[in-house]
Amino acid sequence: IIIPIGYSLFIGGSYGMVFKKKFGQSLIQAYCIQILLLLMSGMVFHNLYDGILVGGIVSLLGWLYSWRSDKEYFAEHFRMIYRDMSVVAFLLLSGFVFTINYGKHYSQWDEFSHWGRFIEECCRLNQLYVTSPVQMAHKDYLPGVTLFEYLWCKLSLAYSEANAYRGIQMLFVA
Repeated sequence: IIIPIGYSLFIGGSYGMVFKKKFGQSLIQAYCIQILLLLMSGMVFHNLYDGILVGGIVSLLGWLYSWRSDKEYFAEHFRMIYRDMSVVAFLLLSGFVFTINYGKHYSQWDEFSHWGRFIEECCRLNQLYVTSPVQMAHKDYLPGVTLFEYLWCKLSLAYSEANAYRGIQMLFVA
């Protein structure tokens, strides 16, 4: 739970610093940018993990840009971002989401026929699920949520059905 939560705080804070927004206002935008980076990485480099690295590098550059442009503003805005109640809410909801999904498994037909298979294939191949030779229904679906669930599983250091559920629920939390 520490790595995905830390990564979320890092990229959400970076977006907030660059665009002068609080953490609660910036996290979903940071997640959406991360999803787009994963999609582009999967299409261009055929490697989703590179999209995670690029997202981390872009966030690091955002932090460095904010720090170098005005150090006084940086310190003041850093406090504003992370002293916001949205950070506390995010951490509490993250703990709740982690707990309620402990040991959870797929149970619906859609999860077995395509959604769950999409995430499993992305994690197995480290590529977009459309490149998989495995037969799946609806390979033409847009992969946005699936890519975020992939990200959450990779940051959690393991594919599991519980981590996939955590990923989609954390996207809703944002």
